[in-house]
Formats: sequence, C-alpha cells, structure tokens
Amino acid sequence: MKQYLSLDRLKESFASVIRRFPVASAMIFVYTAYGVCCVWDAPTSREFDIAANVSLSLGILFSTASYLWCSALRASARTSAVCQTTGAVLSAVNFCYILLRGRYLGYTDAISYATAYTALATAIFFLPPIGSPSLARQWRYSMGVTGAVCFAIVLAVILGAFTGIVFGTLNILFGITGIRLSSTVWILLSGTVPALAALYRLPSGDDSDASEGVSGPALFTKNVLLPLALVYAAILYVYGLKILFTFDLPKGSVSMMVTGLVSAVLVIVYGLQGYLSESAGTERGRRIAAAASRWLPAAMLPLLVLMSVAIFYRINEYGVTPKRLYVATFNIWAYVVAIYLTVRREPALNIVAASFAGIFFLTSALPGFNYSTWGLNAVREKVKTELAEAGLDNMPVEYDALKAALAKLPRAKAESIAEDLSRLDEWDNHSAVADIVKSDETLYAWKLLSDNDVVTEEVPTAYTDAKGKVDGGALSPIPEGYASVAYYAPYMSIALTPERDKTIEMMLVDSLSIRIPVDSLAALDPAAGFRAVKADVSGEAGAAFYITEYSLRAERMLGKPYCRISLGGYLFRKQTSNNDIPK
Repeated sequence: MKQYLSLDRLKESFASVIRRFPVASAMIFVYTAYGVCCVWDAPTSREFDIAANVSLSLGILFSTASYLWCSALRASARTSAVCQTTGAVLSAVNFCYILLRGRYLGYTDAISYATAYTALATAIFFLPPIGSPSLARQWRYSMGVTGAVCFAIVLAVILGAFTGIVFGTLNILFGITGIRLSSTVWILLSGTVPALAALYRLPSGDDSDASEGVSGPALFTKNVLLPLALVYAAILYVYGLKILFTFDLPKGSVSMMVTGLVSAVLVIVYGLQGYLSESAGTERGRRIAAAASRWLPAAMLPLLVLMSVAIFYRINEYGVTPKRLYVATFNIWAYVVAIYLTVRREPALNIVAASFAGIFFLTSALPGFNYSTWGLNAVREKVKTELAEAGLDNMPVEYDALKAALAKLPRAKAESIAEDLSRLDEWDNHSAVADIVKSDETLYAWKLLSDNDVVTEEVPTAYTDAKGKVDGGALSPIPEGYASVAYYAPYMSIALTPERDKTIEMMLVDSLSIRIPVDSLAALDPAAGFRAVKADVSGEAGAAFYITEYSLRAERMLGKPYCRISLGGYLFRKQTSNNDIPK
C-alpha cells in the first residue's frame, strides 16, 4: 500500500504517461484548461465550444490509437511521434473547419462524428492486423484496454463522489458555496486524473504484456451475452418467417435491430476467444466457444438478407440519406465478415476490427467527401425533382405555396418530401434549403403536413369556449377593459396522450400559463369554419387567451387521433407588460 501512496510512485507514473503519450497528454491538459475557463465564465461562442469539444476529444483518441498501433508494430520512436502529432494536426484542422463553417453541427454531422468516434475506439481496443498476432496476445491486449477503461470509469465515479461529499460538507459546516471552485476540482479529479490513469494502464500491445488469460469476461460472455443474443435472434427469425409467409415487406426499423444484433454477435465472438486462448477456460467451455464463434455469424446471414430488403427498399423508394448510406455500408460489410468468420476456422478478429475502423473512419472524416455530404446532396436533388413534378419548378417556392402543394399530393409522397426538407433544414441555418423554399423559420415536417393551421391577419370576430358554446360578440383590437393585446405565433409542440389529456397546461410568458382544451380543438371541424377557442389563463387575474391557429398531428402508426399540438393566438391583459405587442 505504501508504494501506491508514495509521491515518488505518482511522479514516476505521471512521467511514464508523458513519455508514452506526449500528444494525447498535452491535449488532455488543454481540454482541462478549456473546461476550467468555461467554469469561470471565459467568454466563448457556442461555435467555439462545439469546435473545442469535438476536436479535442477526437484528437486525443487519434493520438492514443496512433501510439498503441505503433507500439504493437514495433515502430521507431520517431514514427510514433509523427503519427501522434498527426492527431493534433487533424484536431486543429477540424477545429478550424467547425469554427469557420458558419453554422452549428446538425443531425447528419452528428452521425459522421459518431461514426468517427466509433472507428477510433475500435482501433484502440484491437491490435493492428499486421504480423498475425496470436489469439492469446489479441485477447490479453483487448482485456487490458477494457480493464484500463473500466478502472478510469470507476476512479472517475469515486473521485467525483468524493468531490461532492467534501464540498457538500464544507457547505453544511462552514457555509462555503464555491460552485466554481468545486466544479474546477471536479474537472481535475473526475476528468483529468481518470483520463491520465487510463493512458497509464493501457497495454502497449507488444509481447512484453504477456500475462495469464482472463476468464471472467469470457464467462460473462458465454453465460449471459450468448443466451440473450440467441433469444433476440429467435425473435427476429420469427418475424422473418412471418414476412416470408405473408409476402410483406419488412419494416424499416428492422435494419437497426439487425445492426444491433450483428454488433452484439461480434462482441460475443471476440469475448469467447478467452476460452480458445492458451490458458483460459475448460474443455466444455472451449467446445461451446468454438461452435458459437463459427456458427453464430452464419446464423446472421438470413437476418442480413432481411436487413438488406428493408434498407435497400427504403433507399429505392425514398432516396439516399446519410443514415441509410451508413446502414447500407454496414450491411455489406457484415455479409463479408459473417462469411469470413464462418469459413475461416481460425479467423483473425483484429482484421475484422481494423476493416470496420478503416471503412467507417474514411467515410466520415474527410470534409466534403463523406457520407453526410453525399447524402445531403442526394436528398436536395430528390426534393427538387419531386417539387418540380408537383408543379413547383420555380424555386425557391413560397412557404404557403409549398404547404398547399403538399396538401394535394398523396399522403406518403407529401410525408417523404416534408421529412426530407426537415432533415435538410436546421434551426440556426437555412442554407441547405434556401434555394428550395423561401422561409426564415425552421421547416418541420409535422408543420408542413398540418391540415388544421389557420393563420389570421386580424383578431377574430367570434370564439367558442371549452364546452363548444359560440359567442358572436365582436372583439376589437384592444377590447374595452383590457390594457394590451399580444400575438403569439405557433411556437411550441407538446406530446399528448389522447386517452388522458383532455386539457393541458402550457407556459406562455411572465409565469403565465394557459389551459388548452385539447378535446375541444380535436372535435372542431375545420371545413365548417374555424372560430377562435378561448383558453383559461392562470397566473394573472383578468387575462384571457384566444387560440386562433393550431395544429394537431396524428399518429397513424399507433392509430391515435393526435399526438402533438402546436398553437398560437392572442393574449389580452388587464395590465401592461414589456412583452406585449400592441395591435
């Protein structure tokens, strides 16, 4: 115990981390300094924050993977330094790219970066497929990485809890409430220290790391993960048989289900290698591991066919998107891997891991030459073609003209166009749709498809109350007895449960809330002429709110009459407020 608490031992460990991972360590320190600056309110833009977080984390992973692979391949110290430095250079390039692009990261960007993270993590957890490392060596290395990561997570939880307890105690006993100080300590103890500890415990990947085989992960894989995967595979097989006998097309969600199962099977196959290594497991365990490692991938082939039908049918019917490109690529890659694991009696699993890391990193990392860019361009061209076929060939089209055109199209076609436009548009940047639709507001699919939106230029002349009673009294711009009137455009969408939500409470402004008679709105017949619906206001005596426009979005798959609501209208108040907009 004394050696672990020794200051000399800590210095030696710290120096070892700096020697092995100089670039990754430096980037961790930069990341720490950035986090501390954020805690102490250093002025940064949101674009800067996103660029810093994404670039630094990717740079740390890339530099770490570079060292581990160079070490496993016994590359020279100079080569290792160059490869690690490349990670810092790419991180800086990515930082400038995000910062100068003029908009935040969107959904499709997130897919690309998530794929890059996954590829780099895979490269860290597996040895490079060069030199044909032995099965035992591959197993020891991966278990060493897993142990280092788990140790860092446990250390982060313990030190984070310790930080909370210490500063909570100081607050209770001495009234010390230093939020910034406690946050700074938390970053150092629960972030920086565990990250450096993980680097220190990472194996180098060479033969000097030899140790006894680890049976714990192999036991967990065989006794827990393998049975669960078999049960889930049986469910998908039953669904596949149903599709076969009913001659129906599989649902699009099947693609993600099969993707998850195939990923789990690959984890299981690798986890079972502990039984096949030179020193782990029993004879019975080795027989089960050998059979499962060979035949479980083969059992995935029919499910991969089911996945192919689902994903490529959607691509054929609805076009290419970044997500579909990634899923289709995974599907093709999984075919090759499943066949390879079945045919090859002693497959090199590190080749499987390296092929995954290489393919998905290359399809995500290069700006302008990745699946996000290709997918978005394909979606843009598809939308333009479909709008031209609908008679809107003079682009950009007006928002109201677009809604009117969608209302005349078959429902499936209208939903496809609306979802594509929503996928292209982002709330803070409309450049991807600027040459297609004239609109300063974000394009939401549910709003483009809503049939009940009624936009009024003036205050309506009649209304109904929550019970449907009509009052024909005229409303002046500011009725007698009120000090002001303010208009609120549709600005909120709330999930509903039709069986329960007869009325809902929605926050409006200045701590005011309105009670919306959802059941009354749902019962109105738009064809009979829309009348403003009065909603009770709580939080201020005498205030009144009249709903003049709304949309109730149906959930066709669940058979619900509506599942979301968005609305706008006029707030009449007895008192003046800075938020009011006089009419």
